[in-house]
Amino acid sequence: MASADIGLPFQIGIASRSPFVSLDDLVKVTAAINLQISRDFAPIWGVSASIVAVPNPDAIDPGIWPIFVQDDIGANAAGFHLTRRNQPFALVESGPTWSLTASHECLELLADPTGNRVYPSVAIQIVGNGLDFADQGDSKLEYLVEVCDPCEDEACAYLINDILVSDFYTPRYFDPTGLASVRYSFSGKITRPRQVLKNGYLSWLDPSGGGFRQARNFNQPEIIRIPVPPDTEAAGLPLRGLLDRLSQRPQQSNLDPKDALSLKQDRRQNWLGIAAVRRAAQYQIMPPRLPNAAAALFGAAATLPAEPPGPSMADVAKLIADNRDKLNVVGVMSARPGRQLVNGWPQAERAIVVISEPGQQEGVRARLNSVFPDGIGGVPLDVRDASPLQNFRRTNPQAYAAVASGPRDEYELPDFPGEIHFGSADQEQTPEAQAAALMGAARTRRARVPLDYTRPAGVSLDPVEEDMMLDLHAGPDAGWQLLKSFLTEGPGDLVVGMYDFTAPHINEAIDSEGGKLTLTLDHPPGKATREQTIEDTEANLQNAFKDRLSFAWALEGHNKMVTEFIYPNAYHIKVAVRPDNVMWLSSGNWNTTNQPEIDLTDRDAAIATAKASDRDWHVIAHSPGLSKVFRAYLLEDSRVALQHQADAALAAVAAAAPDEVPDALLAVEARPKSTVTFFPPHSVTGRLKVRPLLTPKDYQPHILDLIKSAETSFWMQTQYIKFSGKDGDEDHDALIAALADRIAKGLDVRLITSEFESADMIELLMNRGIDNRVLRVQPHVHNKGMIVDHKSVVVSSQNWSADGTLRNRDAGLIIYDCPEAARYFEQIFLHDWAHLAAQSTT
Repeated sequence: MASADIGLPFQIGIASRSPFVSLDDLVKVTAAINLQISRDFAPIWGVSASIVAVPNPDAIDPGIWPIFVQDDIGANAAGFHLTRRNQPFALVESGPTWSLTASHECLELLADPTGNRVYPSVAIQIVGNGLDFADQGDSKLEYLVEVCDPCEDEACAYLINDILVSDFYTPRYFDPTGLASVRYSFSGKITRPRQVLKNGYLSWLDPSGGGFRQARNFNQPEIIRIPVPPDTEAAGLPLRGLLDRLSQRPQQSNLDPKDALSLKQDRRQNWLGIAAVRRAAQYQIMPPRLPNAAAALFGAAATLPAEPPGPSMADVAKLIADNRDKLNVVGVMSARPGRQLVNGWPQAERAIVVISEPGQQEGVRARLNSVFPDGIGGVPLDVRDASPLQNFRRTNPQAYAAVASGPRDEYELPDFPGEIHFGSADQEQTPEAQAAALMGAARTRRARVPLDYTRPAGVSLDPVEEDMMLDLHAGPDAGWQLLKSFLTEGPGDLVVGMYDFTAPHINEAIDSEGGKLTLTLDHPPGKATREQTIEDTEANLQNAFKDRLSFAWALEGHNKMVTEFIYPNAYHIKVAVRPDNVMWLSSGNWNTTNQPEIDLTDRDAAIATAKASDRDWHVIAHSPGLSKVFRAYLLEDSRVALQHQADAALAAVAAAAPDEVPDALLAVEARPKSTVTFFPPHSVTGRLKVRPLLTPKDYQPHILDLIKSAETSFWMQTQYIKFSGKDGDEDHDALIAALADRIAKGLDVRLITSEFESADMIELLMNRGIDNRVLRVQPHVHNKGMIVDHKSVVVSSQNWSADGTLRNRDAGLIIYDCPEAARYFEQIFLHDWAHLAAQSTT
């Protein structure tokens, strides 16, 4: 080809118009196709090309021929096209195997950029009672050069890493006769000239004019005529584009997930996904922040300062206070010392953070720039629109206080030293101050009258060391799969402590024949977000179990169904124990978000379910020692709670009362990425050492010791990490200080949190020594798990707020010195770190 003769490479760009095909996907596929072209295609076809991922399908650089991946390509739009300026492009349907179609289009575009290339060779006909194609004597036909069509079938495709690419024929495919020593396709599956393999096809111009003929080997060999309507001839379409429009070409973007090639791709993707992030970890042995002791070895420049040079937070607070009146322009709600945001992610550099009324950001920025064109004292102004929660605190401080002091710690806005809230001139105190006072009063009221927390007699929370089996699994991948077996296959009575139980499929699965159910259940807010209410669950169980149900509303401070409380904000535990000494413990509730019904045999449906579901870790422990401990604590919880249940009339009124605040107002938008890999369960058997963890009182000391014991690495995936700074919460904040110490000492610390970890919360963590480079945000994380030194694992329900680590009822396990368990959860953590988490809060 002429371009190859003068050494000019083609440039092809792949761009996505599909929400299901991300830029990361494009980069992986273009890398594989580049390797295919340089290694496999170019030496055979003598063509040079580079393939690039195009980030924006609406901005194509000059010289690039694009291939667009989109969900709907239209019945007559697939395949090859030319623009009005005769520039080639192609359309590819999205789907789990879209790379196969993209590779096909790339190779055919390179072999024939104009879409009009034909090559004369021996004619073919159907022979052998219609079972095959063979040459037809001395006749000749003009074949359209479509290098992938005769070997189109998936059985001819091959993998480059975990990317499916298309087979293709060689120029020798049109030789007059065949030789055993000649390669007719890259895979070698075409063994003679003009052979059409199963599900392949070969097209040529009809010698009689008026269209094409096509040899197809779909269900059986056949030669069909494809007429060309007169209007399409007049349109001046290229031959290949015209043929694509007239014939229904097979599309390979959506191969059956159960197909052998799809399964092979999934297996390769799984293995490579884990291997890739493990290999990347080898390049991070030297941590982002080296300990000061390393300076002697690596030079002073190797030690990054904990904070950037320039004014301290206290200095910035003074600048704000000195310029209070000038900052109080129309539309400003507050100003505080903070950090600059870049793409929604806090940076080390100082800034004066100004919160504007919703929709007033640009106006406030313009007004302040006219007063402070260069910032204040060299510190720039970072103007941000108020979040829905910040605006809610401003407009309805009483309702905000009820929520922020309530069971959902993630809804309390953080406090910043030196922050100034601006109110109207006639206000004695700002709405923010009113909300703070109301919250303080609510906490004081609850602090005065809690019942004493009692422990059951005869059991200890010391580590259990015995022969046991642990069934390790993660959600949404395998949560319901194993929970269903646990509930339906176990004998006799079941003892359960649960925060949220609103999934109909779990409600229906509990066996009510013969066994007794003891259930202590919280009454969390957000009834409208579930398929059924908590009251529906109770009624269904009462109807099914009748006198075999012992039901108690949990004694937590916001539960209107009880008269007293022990736990200030939540009975947040997720534990169930069977009588055969088998127990289930999780970070996930019995609702559909945490325990979805997911069909892994239908990959598309599974991915759609996973995107709307949460990441949780679960353990089923076959252990007499652990089962005895948790059964005793759950029964004690039930016994005490039954003494303080509200009467039926009061409970009915409480159940009918609306939530104080609509969930929609408090919701944090999550933009989940597509799940790359699903992980099957894994069982660990042997003599193991496992510590039960229970709040209140018996979580923080052991987790603090575990963090301090870390020598090489500490990885944690949790819903949020919230610094408190309040009196009485020092033990909780000590956990964050211990993390900061591990980071400062150069350990491999990695933290994944959910979308609830706001930029404000990250700023507070940075102020306490948490390097933001060790933190990533992953939508829909509900997990509360840890991996220490690649050998010890924590699975628990404790969120990292002061109530979660100190005061609420939560449960967990520390699995000590079990590298096999650590490896299982590490593969999931690393998958999420590499594919689902990012340094962005938006």
